[in-house]
Amino acid sequence: MKLYFWEVKRLSKVCLITALLVLFRPFTKNLTLSYYSKFSKDGLGAQAQRMLTVYGLAKFMHSGYFHSSISFIPSHPLDGYNTVGLRRQYLLEVNDFFSSRQVSCGIKAQDFNREVFVDRLSLRVLIREIMKSFVSDSTLMFIDEPFSVADYCCPVKYLISTFPIEETRLKVFDSRKSGTHLVIHYRVTNGSFSDGKHVLVARQQELSRFKKVIERIASECNNRHLFITFLTDAPPKNFNVPIPSDELHVWQGISSHKDGRFRISGIPDNDFLDLLPSNLRHRCEIIRGGSPLLALKIMISAQYLIISRSSLSYTAALLNTGGRVFYPFGFWHPKKSSWGKY
Repeated sequence: MKLYFWEVKRLSKVCLITALLVLFRPFTKNLTLSYYSKFSKDGLGAQAQRMLTVYGLAKFMHSGYFHSSISFIPSHPLDGYNTVGLRRQYLLEVNDFFSSRQVSCGIKAQDFNREVFVDRLSLRVLIREIMKSFVSDSTLMFIDEPFSVADYCCPVKYLISTFPIEETRLKVFDSRKSGTHLVIHYRVTNGSFSDGKHVLVARQQELSRFKKVIERIASECNNRHLFITFLTDAPPKNFNVPIPSDELHVWQGISSHKDGRFRISGIPDNDFLDLLPSNLRHRCEIIRGGSPLLALKIMISAQYLIISRSSLSYTAALLNTGGRVFYPFGFWHPKKSSWGKY
């Protein structure tokens, strides 16, 4: 009964917000939206999701879109970016991946008469700025978090897939791994989703939840033609290393990162291999950490993708236009109707 009430309440909110956005769409000719990352401490997945959501919202509203770079991405001990120089190079690679002449269109921030900065976008603020820009000058609206509006406008998540990423930037899969590629993202670190007072849903899921959907996919693909990649931020054994001194402020208040150290529980290889039919265990790889950008590319290109409760794999799923996606029960961002659920 509670679940039914929640679904009805959400559907009502979706209808209301979408209708109001359509109503105010004719007034957006002087408004341009952009992602603002200057104060963000989130990883690649969360920031890419926000950037692309702002893009999708701009497309839906028929407003302009100004593409801005990501300013900072914190490191993870398994990333391998353990120096300032390596982290700087990684940031350049990320911004190069998302840059596109098609999306930038030569627009510069100086072209606007007014700039507005919004931390958490609300429907009230968006409508206010639409009307202000309509009766006055061209406005560039920087948004940090757009989800309070965009997550309740269903077309936005479909428009995200139109973000122009050059095909050559996605070619990362090893051609020696012939057959159909199934990619499974398993997220461990950074806790849970909460309402500010109580933990509502943990990010990490029981590994056993993946077993049935893997078996289903393997059956569809006639087992022997399937190659499986696990992408995870979990080390093979318990991990306890110092946090880089210039990033201590990023991890303050997170339970797994106390006293200036990362503490991550390990998951041995066999725990992942036990999820697979025995005849597929030799056609499997486990990638722990490494470049989150590389992981994103692998997931975007996958023919089958099982995502975690993570913005990194969720963003990849939104950009994956040719594969089948499986979405986890209890995730707080909305699913596409074409996605399976597990």
